[in-house]
Amino acid sequence: MAEEGLRARAPRAARYSSYAGEEGRAAAPNLLLVDAGRDLHDFSAAAPGEVLVTDITEFRLPDDPRKVYLSPAVDLFDGDVAAFSVGTSPSKALVAEMLAGAVAAAGGGFTLHSDRGWHYRTPDWVRACGEAGVERSMSRKGHSPDNA
Repeated sequence: MAEEGLRARAPRAARYSSYAGEEGRAAAPNLLLVDAGRDLHDFSAAAPGEVLVTDITEFRLPDDPRKVYLSPAVDLFDGDVAAFSVGTSPSKALVAEMLAGAVAAAGGGFTLHSDRGWHYRTPDWVRACGEAGVERSMSRKGHSPDNA
């Protein structure tokens, strides 16, 4: 091959996609979506503890190479943090602790909006929300404005 100036091409590994094969798996409707055609959302609440939003944020502390993960539940009525948990990994336990704190603070019976992260689609999460009377809401697949 070298004499002919040919080189073998190695196939590239496929890039990881968090969405591969996940459509519909324990997903919930987007209850904050007002008009899907115009991507209009209602990120407000009429009373405290009525609608909370959550996500997981990764950050680093100064002078520490490790990552830290924050999972807050923010009340859309006034923007206050109703509950939060902090951990060294984005685990099921991290969001379970946040959910327990949110239920203790808001008393259950609220809507909790999240993205479609795997944490919010596990059977444990779905069961815990149901037992607490929490109505799940999730952004649509591939629509980042749903998380604004």
